[in-house]
Amino acid sequence: MAVIAVSALRQRLAAAVEALTSPSPWRESRWSFDLFPSDPGQYAHLAFAVGAQTTAPDAPQEMIRHKRGADGALVTTSIAIAWTYRLRADRQVADYDAALDAEAVLVRAITGASQVDVHFIPTELRRRVVGDGAWMFGTMSVDAVHRLQIQ
Repeated sequence: MAVIAVSALRQRLAAAVEALTSPSPWRESRWSFDLFPSDPGQYAHLAFAVGAQTTAPDAPQEMIRHKRGADGALVTTSIAIAWTYRLRADRQVADYDAALDAEAVLVRAITGASQVDVHFIPTELRRRVVGDGAWMFGTMSVDAVHRLQIQ
């Protein structure tokens, strides 16, 4: 397993989601993950943002052992994908189910993303309805096990 930068992991997952066309095209937000709109007035249907949350060595001795080598240390980077789905007032339950189906498509896209030099492991799915019931806001957590250049 070769070293891979955290930015490359974020970009790889963003590309996998942006390639989705079901139920309609997904679009990466112009906002970074940490600034992804918290105001429902700024949401867009099937918008998403990908952010790298934390990176930690699988074992502290990994950082010491690989300090002098080009192999990098084995680490786990936690990545989160935030997304939005519009719920129509006259079809909230049907749209809620459609949002759950869209989330399932998202999971398949992440697990189907290129895993060259990395292992993507979905760890958690969270969702909540916001904006007076007009939007579902979801977050998918993914652990990426990879080697990180530390020298």
